[in-house]
Amino acid sequence: MRIIRYLLAIFLLLVSIPVLSQSDIKAYLDPIIEKIIEEKKVPGLAIAIVNKDSIIFCKGYGLQRIGEPDLIDEHTLFQVASLTKPFTASLMGMLKDQGAVNWDDPVLKYIPDFKLKDKRLTELMTIRDLLSIRTGIIDGDNINASNRSEFVHLLAEQAVSPAMFRSQQTSFNTSFTLAGHILETIQGRGWEFIVKDNLLVPLGMNETYTNIKSAWEVTSNTAVPHLIRINEIIPSSWSDVSLVSPAGGIISNVTDMSKFLRMMMNEGRLDNKKIIENTSLNSMFEPQVVVGNSFKNIFNPEADLMSFGLGWFLSEYKGYKVIEMEGSLPGTSSLMAFVPEAEIGMVILTNMNFAFSSLVPLKFQILDYIISGINIAEKADGMLKEKQGSGESDIQKSIEEKNKSIVIKWLKEINKSNFEQLFDELWAKDCKQYFNSSNVAVEYDDFKEMIYNLYEEYPVISHEIHDIIARDDKVIARFSARVNHDRLMFGAPATNKELQWSAIAIFQIKDGKIQNRWEVTDLLGMYEQLGMELQSE
Repeated sequence: MRIIRYLLAIFLLLVSIPVLSQSDIKAYLDPIIEKIIEEKKVPGLAIAIVNKDSIIFCKGYGLQRIGEPDLIDEHTLFQVASLTKPFTASLMGMLKDQGAVNWDDPVLKYIPDFKLKDKRLTELMTIRDLLSIRTGIIDGDNINASNRSEFVHLLAEQAVSPAMFRSQQTSFNTSFTLAGHILETIQGRGWEFIVKDNLLVPLGMNETYTNIKSAWEVTSNTAVPHLIRINEIIPSSWSDVSLVSPAGGIISNVTDMSKFLRMMMNEGRLDNKKIIENTSLNSMFEPQVVVGNSFKNIFNPEADLMSFGLGWFLSEYKGYKVIEMEGSLPGTSSLMAFVPEAEIGMVILTNMNFAFSSLVPLKFQILDYIISGINIAEKADGMLKEKQGSGESDIQKSIEEKNKSIVIKWLKEINKSNFEQLFDELWAKDCKQYFNSSNVAVEYDDFKEMIYNLYEEYPVISHEIHDIIARDDKVIARFSARVNHDRLMFGAPATNKELQWSAIAIFQIKDGKIQNRWEVTDLLGMYEQLGMELQSE
């Protein structure tokens, strides 16, 4: 039979993007990142984007060292700094899976000579407190010791704040260095060996190291750190963080780091190998302490609240939970983030300090672009196969269960050229046509330009906007385009035919920009142009 019309409903998109290939993402990201490198003077960066259990984009940009020709690629090594912390938290979770520890075990149970200036804090401090960085230890990150055992003894000299204990975050590296030392006392060997045997090797992270010497002995493909000095970017050298390796000692690249990220995103599993149990992962992703605004305003300024779990920052972005960790050393900045509900994650590594003013906007640009557009055809095909033979009412019921019943109304009218009647039904009777009495803070011509720019990454020959209705901060538009079908689009392999692409969408406008869009594409019409049929059993 011809493609059933309710297939269109499956393609209601939040921030609608057709099927994204690596070339689509590259076309979108290349100019953005090249602008960052040019305007922000970032020498270089590498990025990997993960969807479900696959890397969908991986690329390096810029230079390993300014003034020299060596380029950054997906195998270039960086000091990932605090992106190490989730590794240490995971190692502790793996011990918990084995029954060797509990999150609320006291530190004294494993480090008997652990001592702080406040006796009560000494007795109360737990593994959970360490991994959520809520210890109340002041300026512990300034301790200079020859080894971690000496580090523990020197903690007795540090100031503490009982008022900040379990209410505010202090001494980030101190907390995870102590957690790493607990791992060492339990297993009787160094953290560096523990992380290698339990995470790096099982995950196939063969280009990841725990000290500078071992990395340099293997490869010269390394990113040189760069510092900002009075508006000048100057090369620096790698930081020796061996004392606090459990907090920031990993050296890796985006290819390897994406393997750890995939494991985090897939219930502790990579390539069908279970690394860590779900119960431990879930604990890591639960809020333990509120994060101060100094971090929230850098990493997620739009969030009402940011918290910290066990090794991860937690917040929301446009209704989605974001799990992330950022890292920084002199001359480097790094970011690892994922959105479980959308099954999207990313790793970004740079060779310049204080680069978060570039990395954080880039993170949100990627989420905005990809969050609801990845593998759309795959999801639609899966839903269709699941429902084949069960009847149209079951399909509609499934869509309604996802709060998308409005699409069914659209489907009844979308091919009847009755645009005004359709939206009179969906919107209030006082809905004004063509912007004239609208509260939308954008001019008509500017809005047309927005639509054109929105789809410019696709092989568009020409655009045409047929109707526009505006109400409050929403704009409803019916538009079409002639496109060259030279790539995978809407689940259809390239044919190099010229197609007519029609769509109807609602755009939300804020501060003169499109913030969100909800779109239905006339796939039926496109598929009929291609002569495609879908057989049902």
